[in-house]
Amino acid sequence: MVYTTVAVIVAMLVMLLFVPFKWNVLRSHVSPWLGRNGDVLAALASVMTVLGFPLALLGGYAAYQDILEQIGRAIVDIEFRDFQDPWIVFHNTTSRTAQGIEIDLEIFDLDASA
Repeated sequence: MVYTTVAVIVAMLVMLLFVPFKWNVLRSHVSPWLGRNGDVLAALASVMTVLGFPLALLGGYAAYQDILEQIGRAIVDIEFRDFQDPWIVFHNTTSRTAQGIEIDLEIFDLDASA
């Protein structure tokens, strides 16, 4: 999600910087259709900029919140030991306390005959 937000912001900056200054120079070199409809296309680009820039900012803020949430989580590793007498060890590899742990454990005997 972070890469998508960065790509949208870069595209918006390119649109904001390139289109207004270079359009008059490029208008004579592109097809006549683009020359006739340049004002409409510029208006659409402005509308997309007005709508897209706040959405890009919201996406950046959401990505920032996701990163903060990932940084703040406790990381718990699960280790399976001794297949003859199975038992499980949980290791918290961070200094944070793991809260609200939900465990769903299923054990299958794959070599048992049916």
